[in-house]
Amino acid sequence: MPTVFVLLGMGKCGKSQLALDYCQQSENDKSYTAIFWIDAMSPTTIEQSLTALARDLSKPGFDIADIEGNVRYVVTIISI
Repeated sequence: MPTVFVLLGMGKCGKSQLALDYCQQSENDKSYTAIFWIDAMSPTTIEQSLTALARDLSKPGFDIADIEGNVRYVVTIISI
């Protein structure tokens, strides 16, 4: 099971900087093989982030309009 972190808090309190610092340290330590940044501001931005990730992960037969298929592909790949 992959490790998942969620940062939640009011705007301008340092969440992004904390996440970036963590990612940089994890890259230096080689703690993870991949780190994905998903914009969860709304259901639409989540779908857009996961669709872009499906493209970046070279989903076979990638179709930008197949949002459900792209989301399912990414969830399956990161659950391995």
